[in-house]
Amino acid sequence: MGKPKPDKISTLGSMVPPPPEDWEGWKEVKYNPAFKGTGLGNYSLYLHHSREIFLDNMSNFFFRLGARIEPNPKLVIFISLFVTCLFIPGIFLLKAENEALYLWVPQETQVWEDFLYVRENYGGQRRVTTLLITAPDREDLLDGESIRSMINVHNNLTSVFQNKEGRTFRDFCVKDGKGRCQVENFLSIWDYNASKVEDDKHRLLYQINQYIDNVPASIQFGGVTYAPDGSGVLLGFKAARMQYYCTNDIPTTVTNLNNNTKIMAKQWEKIAFWYDPLWQVTDWEANTMSLLKGFSPIIDVNCVTKRSVDDEVYRLVIDDTPLFLSAIFCIILWLALTFGRQNIIEARFLLTWTVAIEIACCLIFSYGVLGYMGVRVSSLNAIVPFVIAGVSVDDMIVIEDFFNKAEGKKNRMAECLKAAGVAITTTSLTSIAAFFTGAWCDMPGVKSFCLGCFLAFTWDFVLNITLFPALILIDQRRIDANRHFLFPCIEVDESHKARERSSSMSAHVERQKSVKSVNTLSSMGGLSRAGSSFSRSAYISIRGYKEKPSAVEHFMYAHYGSFLQYETVQMWVLILFSLSALLLGVMSYFAGVGLTIQNVLPYDSYIIDFVESVDSYFPTNIDQLGIIVRDLDYTDSTQVSNMFDYFGFVQRYDRIEGNVGMAPGSWYANYAFYLYSNDHDIYKDFPTYLEEWFEGDGESFKSDVVCKTDDEPNRAGKCVDIVSSIYKVWHSSPDDTMETYRVQKDLNEGVTRYGLPKNSYVFSEIFLFAVTDWHMYGYICWNLFLTIVIVMVVMLIFTDNISCFFITLMVIFIDADLMGMMYFLDINISAVSFICILMSIGLSVDYCVHIGHAFTHSDGETPNMRLVEAVKLIGTSVLKGGMTTFLGTIVLAFSGSDAFRTFFKMMLMTVIFGMLHGLMCLPVFLTMFYNLAGRAAHYENDKGQVGSKLAKGARTKKEIKAGKRIELAGVEVTVKSRAMLEEEVEEAPPPPPSTPKVSFGAGLFGKASSSFQYDDNPMRR
Repeated sequence: MGKPKPDKISTLGSMVPPPPEDWEGWKEVKYNPAFKGTGLGNYSLYLHHSREIFLDNMSNFFFRLGARIEPNPKLVIFISLFVTCLFIPGIFLLKAENEALYLWVPQETQVWEDFLYVRENYGGQRRVTTLLITAPDREDLLDGESIRSMINVHNNLTSVFQNKEGRTFRDFCVKDGKGRCQVENFLSIWDYNASKVEDDKHRLLYQINQYIDNVPASIQFGGVTYAPDGSGVLLGFKAARMQYYCTNDIPTTVTNLNNNTKIMAKQWEKIAFWYDPLWQVTDWEANTMSLLKGFSPIIDVNCVTKRSVDDEVYRLVIDDTPLFLSAIFCIILWLALTFGRQNIIEARFLLTWTVAIEIACCLIFSYGVLGYMGVRVSSLNAIVPFVIAGVSVDDMIVIEDFFNKAEGKKNRMAECLKAAGVAITTTSLTSIAAFFTGAWCDMPGVKSFCLGCFLAFTWDFVLNITLFPALILIDQRRIDANRHFLFPCIEVDESHKARERSSSMSAHVERQKSVKSVNTLSSMGGLSRAGSSFSRSAYISIRGYKEKPSAVEHFMYAHYGSFLQYETVQMWVLILFSLSALLLGVMSYFAGVGLTIQNVLPYDSYIIDFVESVDSYFPTNIDQLGIIVRDLDYTDSTQVSNMFDYFGFVQRYDRIEGNVGMAPGSWYANYAFYLYSNDHDIYKDFPTYLEEWFEGDGESFKSDVVCKTDDEPNRAGKCVDIVSSIYKVWHSSPDDTMETYRVQKDLNEGVTRYGLPKNSYVFSEIFLFAVTDWHMYGYICWNLFLTIVIVMVVMLIFTDNISCFFITLMVIFIDADLMGMMYFLDINISAVSFICILMSIGLSVDYCVHIGHAFTHSDGETPNMRLVEAVKLIGTSVLKGGMTTFLGTIVLAFSGSDAFRTFFKMMLMTVIFGMLHGLMCLPVFLTMFYNLAGRAAHYENDKGQVGSKLAKGARTKKEIKAGKRIELAGVEVTVKSRAMLEEEVEEAPPPPPSTPKVSFGAGLFGKASSSFQYDDNPMRR
């Protein structure tokens, strides 16, 4: 048989020689049987050829970059740090946001638009100060002394307690149309006057039972005792709950603030991250909490304010700071044990502190850019350093590993970046792409975190190919000068280094013997060793003679790689990993949903104790619900009748407490009574007397309506019609957000069913979280799909089609496993877990890309050999990278916040599943695919079609054992058995410790390559 044509094109993806320059070579792909009838011949060739050109240029870029860094590492370090420092001013513009409503609710939904309308027109969100009053030493609070003490607390809170500026609650409270603070609690029975409270318990019972005829008792009274006859008469209560509302827009509403002060406050809010425009009310809240502690000897007063959550989150971050620092130290210690050789000269302990330097630089860049952009950050952004530490170190390990493998080369750093550059670019860009996709999320908390990670990872990639190589070169100069690894100013005797290398001769024989267990010939004969020009030559050139391998390296290629070659093992891997992804993916649908306040606070927070106490006294949570009626024609009796029919439906609903309009009644009911009392028609005269009523009896209802004003000069600003109005009602909100979503859906469907205007709706803040939780699973799946597609496109640029497909499949498997494990680990689907799942894509791609890249470009003649070679070449680095990610997050297991502990669980599962799929599943899948593809190709070749050929008579075990010469891809070769290979290895002499023969070519991934091997010809030496 003749030799194969040099322009022959294989059909196995990227494992082909470079495309020929003449047109005839293109025809061989176009008419290849693998593409027969598909029309993909030209497409595949064009894609492959374009990728080759791009990657050749990129490899040359990294070679030139390394060559530029090598002579001037100090200049590179200076430039990197100087550019980073330019972003420090942006940190001072950074602003924090701890309000869950503005972090974890998607802002491109209808329910968010509804919230914005309510906030703009009806006061929106308020700062709530909640008091829980109990009397542990008393049976109940229904006595004159306890009630007088509560009135004393109320009066001090509203009129006496001040902030540093001498302002009281009345300066900050939410006011009604008459300018009065909106405070509603049962103490209004006695006009907040303690002298009016009698000691007669029967009189007190009568007054309170009259009060709860209009206001549900469960709103303000806890631990209630009712009459045994079922009449609903209240006989006593053990706890009382009172709420006070402050506005959230202090600079424009605080009394006695002049315009200059307001303008200055707004300007400071825009330019200074440390300026809090609400500082006056937050100061009042802090002072109130401190003064209420032990305020009354008769009753216990527990207080929680809006500031309480902010303070506790801040305390959490401060308390966990030592954990954050210890995580960084663990990573540095781990790298100190793995970087370099363990002797007093070649240990790279000082180099490992690059981790801390890069983390600091990445945080400065990330937070600085966020500050310039005006993006608000949450407490979850405190996790960004862990993510950087866990991921960036992976690339550092790869670079350091290839730098060691390039030992003895003339342009050592250039060759190192040549070999590692494309691989770390692929992993970095996939991680960057994953976070970039999340940065477009309409959930501000997720967007802020992903945008921060996107910026940090981008800058980390830049530093990994500039700053870190420069620091390696500086450290290598120390080693070459025989300087101490801790004290570079001290020169050490070179004998320490010599003793370390003394066993290199015997180590070579040891290593060669270990190869005998893995050099078994696969039955696949159509996989060309020449393969793609992309990266193959670089991997070969960087693989030169190495001294004694580490125990992990020896295990990876001598035992683990051999184990994965067995067909039975490969079949079990295929079955188990596929079933795991399928079953756990199904189980993910049954995971819980939702994020509670307990999840984001320290486990020892007094707020958690407060919430648990409230839950024990008030098992049913009562909130206000607003019915927003827009564009209703109040002069049309039919439309008004439809509105009251809907109100009847609402009042009959099982989750509604009391009547629409609550105790004072709705504005419309009061206005209609006014018209009727003055002999006016409630329909025809409706717009005529609106302004008159709002200026008089209806002044307190002004905040419940949005008026249409008259444009006539003599009536300018007068209310002539109602554009929109709110009708309030009490509802019992269930703890389960899914049940809350059902309430929201039922009530809003009733709006349409009863004929109200289409833009009317029912709103409560709890609905925001309920709707978010209801759609969270689909929201996560859709965003994961987009992220995976983008990551796949990025990988398609850098890897061959087959590797891209299987790496994407691994990412899908990992995410399915991760979401399924949430069910067994009792982790709810929420914004926090969404971030973790999104992050897992970037992390898991790292584990898989390195293995897939090494498999495709390894120096093996068969898929099984490539499996072993890939594990040998990069498996140890992947293990180290997984370990650093684990060390970077394990300290979160001891965090005081459930959110951080959830992050740890998810990251731990990501590392476990990522390493299992990267080191076991992916190489097995690639090996099985190419084995099957090779057998299919041989079946076609036996029929005389184009492709490599393996003679039928050369496939028997007997002939293989005998060393049968066969024809493989048109070239006559000898198939040797395991025993024959062992004999050859045992007889092979070790290479002499002579000067290595080095030749340099065009560079990494170029058509001309550098080779590094010992030349045993004495004439050539």
